[in-house]
Amino acid sequence: MSRFYSLEVERIDHNTSNSVLIRFRIPQSFTEAFHFVPGQYVTLEKTIDEKNVRRSYSICSSPKEPLEVGIKKVSNGVFSTYANTKIKAGDFLEVSVPEGRFVYQEKVTAEKITAFAAGSGITPIMSILKSVLTSNPGNKFHLVYGNKTPEETMFYQELKALEKEFAERLSITWVYSRSDETGAFFGRIDQDVVKNYLNN
Repeated sequence: MSRFYSLEVERIDHNTSNSVLIRFRIPQSFTEAFHFVPGQYVTLEKTIDEKNVRRSYSICSSPKEPLEVGIKKVSNGVFSTYANTKIKAGDFLEVSVPEGRFVYQEKVTAEKITAFAAGSGITPIMSILKSVLTSNPGNKFHLVYGNKTPEETMFYQELKALEKEFAERLSITWVYSRSDETGAFFGRIDQDVVKNYLNN
């Protein structure tokens, strides 16, 4: 059974028109409990319309940053709608300790890592990507990332900035299903996109 702690929302940012990033303030006494490995998730709990609702969300920050989760609003999603429309800085949520085995473990030797993500599936990858780039100057990361349009792409501006900052070590293949963009693939992450990446 996961242990929950009451955490204050330090800030909430609207990342796209239908997604938010929620950053939590971790008291010094909770620091050890909320140590996490890139790729893990936490479960959030809140009473909404007199019902106790729990949902799990991947941590999108690196362990060197404040704990943050990304939540995309989904149709008829009770918690995701609440998060995108009601939660504000200063609110308190019940938050479980980090869990999950889809993780990145740092290595002494340099490595090359490729990740494929679509939509809100980017959230755990963001934590891993930032950790890979900052843990070893010899590490390289390639991301194949699919979305409908750039405007609906979570972390679009942050990823563009990271592309510039780590120009020699980070490359991103952008894929859009509803927007024909220069330098990006049109469609979805399918066999042709994967083959093109592997060939290059």
